[in-house]
Amino acid sequence: MGDVAGTRQHHSDQPLHQPKDLQKVTVTEVKIHLDIVPPTITAQQKGVRIVQPKHGKAFVSHYVKKEVEKTEKLFVTLLQGVKHRPLTPIPGPVSIETNWIFPYRESEPKRNFGKLIWHYKRPDYGNLQKLLDDCLVKAGYLEDDGQISDGRTTKHWGQFPGIWITIKPL
Repeated sequence: MGDVAGTRQHHSDQPLHQPKDLQKVTVTEVKIHLDIVPPTITAQQKGVRIVQPKHGKAFVSHYVKKEVEKTEKLFVTLLQGVKHRPLTPIPGPVSIETNWIFPYRESEPKRNFGKLIWHYKRPDYGNLQKLLDDCLVKAGYLEDDGQISDGRTTKHWGQFPGIWITIKPL
């Protein structure tokens, strides 16, 4: 086996380099900052249509709207790109703390600049958080969003928009 341009060629089924104590690694806390303007699309914004087949009864069909799908894909891509994410999903019960900071409103008085102002408009925090929780599962941080046993979500208007997430095993 030789080195080619700084990479080592490897021709076996075994991993190239795996620490022996990899399974002893315990996640104590995961902190994530998504440096984006938080989207206002939520998991609640699913489409509903009534389907009338040629034969039989009509039924209601639910589907994911394109905007929700696009937002979900963005979140998953950003979460998978985090430098120090866990190698495997965090097992067991977890606590999640999320702070959503939206850009100041255009009508925000200048005296408020530099402060965090409580965000009390739509989108509501529960639907925002549900979308993010689903994406944390898809990105490999959690096994299932049912693991979330404790959580806190805050929404603010602020000077530096973004989403701050802390995940702690309980």
